[in-house]
Amino acid sequence: MKAAGTAKAFYRALKEKRTIEKLQRRLEERSAALDSAILFDLHGKTDRNTVEQRQGVDDVQKGLESIHNGLQINAQDHAAQVATASGSLGNGIRGVLTQLESETAARKNDLALQAESEQRARSQDAFLKSLVFEDMTKRQESVSAPSHDTFRWVFETDSSLEQRDDKRDDKRVEASQSYDRWLREGLLFWVNGR
Repeated sequence: MKAAGTAKAFYRALKEKRTIEKLQRRLEERSAALDSAILFDLHGKTDRNTVEQRQGVDDVQKGLESIHNGLQINAQDHAAQVATASGSLGNGIRGVLTQLESETAARKNDLALQAESEQRARSQDAFLKSLVFEDMTKRQESVSAPSHDTFRWVFETDSSLEQRDDKRDDKRVEASQSYDRWLREGLLFWVNGR
């Protein structure tokens, strides 16, 4: 009777585990689809901004061309003044267009870098989450705290060892001198024990 209950509990747990795994896969798939949609949306916004800026530049350029044409009609009376103004306007338009194109390219590049960075962060988070397991910190939690004297000999100098009254541990003196020599000479240093 007890074995049947255990078997049922086992199969129920197995079924729940499969259900959880299916839900995790569906979540990962939907997360990936959402990431793709966000990237697509960012690219679309960037392209729309570029088109809107280009249209604004075209409108300004058409308006300036209209002014230029009007000035040419009156050029008979003011030919020298119109030529000077027209040249300045053309240079100004070219400068504005160049600046707008440069700013648009920089913004597009910034958005692409930001989207790439966000995607990388999401991928890293997903990867790290996939490495988590229930007993992940069990070993670290099972290690007892070190003794208060652990590795103290490393920091003792020859003079502090000589001042000790108990001089009970010649190995401690030797180890401290070996460590000091290792620091000066860069030799191989071996530590073992508790």
